[in-house]
Amino acid sequence: MIHIGFNNMINNNRVIAIADGSNMSAPVRRAVQNAKKEGRLIDLTCGRKTGTVFFMDNKDVVISSITGLTIKRRLEDVR
Repeated sequence: MIHIGFNNMINNNRVIAIADGSNMSAPVRRAVQNAKKEGRLIDLTCGRKTGTVFFMDNKDVVISSITGLTIKRRLEDVR
């Protein structure tokens, strides 16, 4: 499990891809918008700016306000 901010954790074994949310590309932005329309978006930003976008193996999309660099360091600590 990896802590992604505000006492929220996700299973790092179920993460397929991680995208930087601070400067989202058009495909990542579209994926987040589509997930929101389809009810698959899990918003864990608590109203803050998106820092990281997680693509999960069950097709859910999780957004967090923690930056990608911080997530990278936390993932390295878990391994």
